[in-house]
Amino acid sequence: MNFQEYTIRQVSDDYLEGYDGFNYEAAQALGFDRQIAPNEILLNKTSDFTLKVHTIIHEIAESKKMKEGVSYWQAHVYAEKMENNFDNLKAMYYYIFNHKEFYDWLLTGTGDSQL
Repeated sequence: MNFQEYTIRQVSDDYLEGYDGFNYEAAQALGFDRQIAPNEILLNKTSDFTLKVHTIIHEIAESKKMKEGVSYWQAHVYAEKMENNFDNLKAMYYYIFNHKEFYDWLLTGTGDSQL
């Protein structure tokens, strides 16, 4: 599923090794050895709907900060703030509830791959 300039894939909890999500930049910084492409976000398909929304915001914010040259840990702290920011949540929910295909995809946890 595409959102902004990112491709989001829902994958298994095992594939993410228990993480809620991952982006390419964080994966590179942390040595995460799973397949993930630039401008791609992996999302845990077993997470509940609300956690998925927060995770998408988090992974995008973290990825963008790291692309600016910010370290993983600084980007992670920034992303934690962004995922709980009311305006960001409002905008994300507005988008989701106005794009039925995206809403259904998030709600059902349908994976884009067998991972």
